[in-house]
Parts: sequence; structure tokens; C-alpha cells
Amino acid sequence: MRTLMTLVISAFLMPILQGGDLPLPNAAKLLSMVAKSSNDGPRVSCKDTGMAGELQKLGIEINASARIIWTESAAEARLFSAQGKCVVGPNPALLPAGASLVIFEDGGRPKLMANPRNLQKSGVMLSDQILKAAMAGQ
Repeated sequence: MRTLMTLVISAFLMPILQGGDLPLPNAAKLLSMVAKSSNDGPRVSCKDTGMAGELQKLGIEINASARIIWTESAAEARLFSAQGKCVVGPNPALLPAGASLVIFEDGGRPKLMANPRNLQKSGVMLSDQILKAAMAGQ
């Protein structure tokens, strides 16, 4: 199982594009891996209809009470972080606003970055592979 997870993460860390935003389907795949590896189960709170649709295709339940929340807004990141949620977003600028994890593209490659303090405050536990990938991105 550990080897399979490492292989899947490595596949996403290969070059996908030569710049720009991480495509929504790829961001959704990484977010689904994060949700599935968490102690909250395969569910995410998400108001973005595009991301919600991609996550549902991957078997992730969209649930407003989920502890993992996808947002692109710094204001929402602050609000949800204050509520003890694990905020995940697409922009590193969200980390100081309260995000626990960001998924974005850097140099044509998907990248994960984490704010360990915010992640710990949320109480959401992630797999070691996700944490290693996120900490290596810093």
C-alpha cells in the first residue's frame, strides 16, 4: 500500500505543463489523495462547482460538515481556519491566511506545501507520504 501511494504521488510530481495554474482535474486528484489519506474519510467541503464535480468523479463525498475544505479565498481560509478546519487551496498566498495545505503548479510540476501549525490546529491527520511531499515543497 505504501509503495502504491508513493508511486501515485510520484506520477503527479512529474512535469504536466510548462507553466500556469495546475489543471483542475490534477488538483482534484491530489486533493482526493489528501482526503482519502486523512482521518476524516474521503469527504471534502467545497463550494467551487468545478472542483466539486471533479472530486465526485473520484469518489469523494462533497459534505459541508467535512473537516477538509477547498477554497480559493483568503477570507474563507481565515474563517475556516478559525473554526478548526483543514483548509486546502490552490495558492501559496493562502498559507499565511490560515490554509493548512496548498496544491499548485511550480515550474511545470504539481507542488504541495503545508503550514504545519495550521494543519495541527485542524486536528486532521494526513498520511506520511502526503506530509513528506508537502514538506519537501517548502
